[in-house]
Amino acid sequence: MFNRIWMTTEGDGLYMYDLKSKQLKNYRYEGGKAGLNSNYVRSLALDQENRLWVGTYSGLNIYQEGKDSFFSIKSSMAQDGTLSQNSVRCIFKDSQGGMWLGMYWGGLNYCHPLCNRFQHIKHTPFSNSLSDNVVSCIVEDKKQNLWIGTSDGGLNFYDSALKIYKNYLFNPNASKGVPFKDIKTVYVDELNEKVYVGAHAGGMMVLHLKTGKREFYNQQNSNLPSNNIYSIISDEKGGLWMASLEYLLHFDVARRHFSIVNVEMKGEKAQENNRLLFRDSKKRIWAGGERGLSVYNQVDTSLFLNTDFHIDPVLK
Repeated sequence: MFNRIWMTTEGDGLYMYDLKSKQLKNYRYEGGKAGLNSNYVRSLALDQENRLWVGTYSGLNIYQEGKDSFFSIKSSMAQDGTLSQNSVRCIFKDSQGGMWLGMYWGGLNYCHPLCNRFQHIKHTPFSNSLSDNVVSCIVEDKKQNLWIGTSDGGLNFYDSALKIYKNYLFNPNASKGVPFKDIKTVYVDELNEKVYVGAHAGGMMVLHLKTGKREFYNQQNSNLPSNNIYSIISDEKGGLWMASLEYLLHFDVARRHFSIVNVEMKGEKAQENNRLLFRDSKKRIWAGGERGLSVYNQVDTSLFLNTDFHIDPVLK
């Protein structure tokens, strides 16, 4: 499993690149032959047994290593413990080995590693609960609390000790036309006790954990060139790499300054409509967008195209 790179697509199924053989394989929904239940793949995660979980528009798929295929799990009104809905937006494994699925209109689905069934966690009006049933991202902090991004209910903080939710929904300056409710990404900076949150049409929020202070960055109040922030990761030098729909960005935290990252390939932008950033074990940075997949090397706070690692059929 660790000699492979798995890549999701919207409409073209799932790709697997074998680092040893240099072969690229495409898993698709074609009459259910491979078991993949949709070609629209949204999320990937490894469980405690190193099995690959694949979330699609049509349910959950779990990779069967020996058969090189997938078995599908779907919602069923006739059976308890199945998915609350079929559309899986995100998958996250917590520090205890539990698997969390963020659903489209199905809230959270939780699977304990010792229990082969899903618990449903949904928004309940007029009570302390999840703020919205469309869940887009989930991360865990060092105290085993969860930070949960939703589509219309902002950011949720779940206190695992007290078993309560706290909601961060509105930008106090929303009257200026910048709402902050459609969360796409959360990055917890444990060292500096901050949480960075990216939103569609809302820019970025920085939550200071010690004081509860919130800072909002958007096109209207800063030099942030896009209000659509879909992915945030550390540059491991005190700053952040960010993916917006329009640009790759770098955020200088000390100066509170955003810079557009201009990396070109054959005279064209290397990536467009950026959706995801990922740093691998060799410190390479992977960016996914409408041009497929791009791989970068980081030098100080600059990015350069990795020319040694190239997968032709994916880089379209």
